[in-house]
Amino acid sequence: MKMMIIDDDVQIREGIRDGIDWESMGISKVRSYGDGCEALADVEEFMPEIVLADIRMPEMDGLEFLKRIKQKNERVKVILISAYSDFSYCQKAITLGASGYELKPLKVGKLIQTIQETIELIQKENKGKEIYEKYAASYREKMLREVLGGQMTDRNVIMDVLRTGAGLNEVKNLICMVLDVDDVADGKRLQDGKLLEFLKKTITDEQAVLEYDGKILVLSKVKNSTLYVMNIQNLLKNVYYQATSYAREQKFTISAGISEMKAVEQISLACQSAMGALQYRFLTGPESCKIFDYEKKQQQESISLPPEYRKAIERHDWSELGHVVDEMEAQIRQKNITDADQIRVLVKRGIEQLGVYLKTEPEGQKREFVYLSDLMSEWKNQCAQMCEKWEEEQNLSYSSNVKKAISYIKSHYAEDILVEQVAEEIGKTPNYFSSIFKAEVGIPFREYLNRLRVEKARKMLEETDMMIYEIAQQVGYKDYTYFSQIFKKVTGISPTAVRGTKLDKL
Repeated sequence: MKMMIIDDDVQIREGIRDGIDWESMGISKVRSYGDGCEALADVEEFMPEIVLADIRMPEMDGLEFLKRIKQKNERVKVILISAYSDFSYCQKAITLGASGYELKPLKVGKLIQTIQETIELIQKENKGKEIYEKYAASYREKMLREVLGGQMTDRNVIMDVLRTGAGLNEVKNLICMVLDVDDVADGKRLQDGKLLEFLKKTITDEQAVLEYDGKILVLSKVKNSTLYVMNIQNLLKNVYYQATSYAREQKFTISAGISEMKAVEQISLACQSAMGALQYRFLTGPESCKIFDYEKKQQQESISLPPEYRKAIERHDWSELGHVVDEMEAQIRQKNITDADQIRVLVKRGIEQLGVYLKTEPEGQKREFVYLSDLMSEWKNQCAQMCEKWEEEQNLSYSSNVKKAISYIKSHYAEDILVEQVAEEIGKTPNYFSSIFKAEVGIPFREYLNRLRVEKARKMLEETDMMIYEIAQQVGYKDYTYFSQIFKKVTGISPTAVRGTKLDKL
């Protein structure tokens, strides 16, 4: 708390200044002045809470000073002192807003008591102001939430809320941009409000920035014309790019969604459409900025596990299983499915279905994936781990004869091997070998060999530029037509279709 002492008598003002323990009373700074003009010139810089001023002074008396300082700051407390006991002075002082009146010669004890009472009054007022401001802020926030949430639809009410809660006046139409901090590797999110403060310095007078539902909203006025709407949307994109640059400096990233134009009474719909645009971050990844597309949003579909997924599991075709997941990701992107929760449920069901069939428990997901590419990669990784675990368990259960046979097949699959050759390798008759192989592996020798060859061929189709007929020969098929038939039977698609998928990705 700070205090001014004003008196043309230097002995009185310095005696008061130096003769009282101000710090014990909660007053940290005290300045003294010889007249009202000098003191008034320092009011805005010093900003005192209490002023002790003599009435009779040259240049400007205490009553005039009281009038002037109240015009600058009506909350400042002024205690007047005078050698005159004329009641008219007291009456005028009270009328002008004086907090106290002390007569000369001053009694220190009485003066201290008056100042302490003034301090208590200031403290009560401050507490009351704090409570009021807190209540008012809470009320404004509540009203703003109701407006943005669609509970308030009256145009006049919405205008008042935007005026008091966001500082926007005379709004007819608006566009909304929603900003959100992207998921980062360590899982931390921006909590200190720096981004909000940065944006407040970045936006124009025709815009407002506020926090809502854990995200940041930028509201922008807009005229009802196509060209003007596009200009405002581009302006908001520029704001986003500036915020992105700032975010990178602070070691995090952000994404944004921008709404189409809405009338002010439809502000909740503007926020919803901006949130819808923000959801495309699920498909595009971090640092996404998209303007809401109503048509695409309306066309959203659901997606479920295709029959090919179960077939691949039943055939133990783990390579095909991964390709089915890739095709599902492509469908999700093609259909613009931005509902991350729907896809998370789909992934969970897919992993559970594989686990039930293999009788293998999937590993728990270490974190909540927020982007489609990460989520689908996790799906394939979990499938691969479960299949590998199952294969290991199966290999352990195989007899030594079958293990030896599988090892031989994997080493000679590119050759024209027959069941008789494998049987001879393990020292058994062809009939006996065929029976134990099917019993333990679950499929006949020839089917196992074809699947192995097709798996190798598919990998070569995706990873090399070899001609398809060359690949067929590399994996043990001399007849290209027969190779194509076997390939389609095992995978459900032709070799040329796989090669076409590779070209599409390039």
